[in-house]
Amino acid sequence: MTLNPNWKTTAASTVSALGMFISFSANPPFNVQYPPMVMALAAFMAIGGLQAFGVLAKGREVTGGTVSQPGIPVAPVPEQPVVVVAASSLPASTIVERQ
Repeated sequence: MTLNPNWKTTAASTVSALGMFISFSANPPFNVQYPPMVMALAAFMAIGGLQAFGVLAKGREVTGGTVSQPGIPVAPVPEQPVVVVAASSLPASTIVERQ
């Protein structure tokens, strides 16, 4: 039997989902009473599973190593003078102009 290359992300998301299910089943409408240690473990599973999923989803086995992050095009912004106008309660000498 051969495992799918992304089995680690599936396992991490399943652990996270199980932790979240335990956490949410302690609230209405289920009201399941779990010991405090189980609730702490469920929170750890949920957070740790999400962190592992985030790390593993970027693995070479999942993306094939060919997925790159696109650069964000930045348009050049022309330099313009900045004028700061003081509030009306301040004297006129506090108006600052910078170029």
